[in-house]
Amino acid sequence: RRHFKEGRRASARDVITTRDGGYAFAGYYSGSNSQGEDLYIVKTDGAGFVQWEYTGNDAFNYSNYQYGNGIVQTLDGGFAIVGETFNDLIVAKLDHNGEPQWLRPAPGVSNALGFDLIELGDGSLVAAGESYSEDYFGFFLCRHMYSVRFSPGGDVLQTARIGSGSGRFDFATSLVEDDNGNVVLAGSG
Repeated sequence: RRHFKEGRRASARDVITTRDGGYAFAGYYSGSNSQGEDLYIVKTDGAGFVQWEYTGNDAFNYSNYQYGNGIVQTLDGGFAIVGETFNDLIVAKLDHNGEPQWLRPAPGVSNALGFDLIELGDGSLVAAGESYSEDYFGFFLCRHMYSVRFSPGGDVLQTARIGSGSGRFDFATSLVEDDNGNVVLAGSG
């Protein structure tokens, strides 16, 4: 049993095994500033001892609230993380030592959350989640499944919004690439 960021509120939302026999965790912690939570990634060895830690506001300084919801180890040995800020789906890329390479919000939507991501055989990354709209009082009007595909360098290649009109509550929580190279989303709606 290991604890990370003792004395601070921390949450791991996803964990994977890494190719070297260790683990990588994605989540958030209450940052050093009192203004919110920071993206938090931890890489450990197989026994759970920390090899490196990364907090989002160190380099990206994108928002005072960043949450990591999913993580994958990429073909180049680095890591890609999907998550969210106040109202943006974000994807971040770190190298194998936890050094930041890029962070991108989902384009074309003002309210989106990211729940899962995969790396395709060509090295591109596909993130899935939801986009939503609210009324004046903050009540959800509708939610749509949302996915965005990034190149290995962080350029947007493709977006898709799936779902029908007002009153619908569709969202994607998981995705896979099938043998034919198609991306299949799972969720609720």
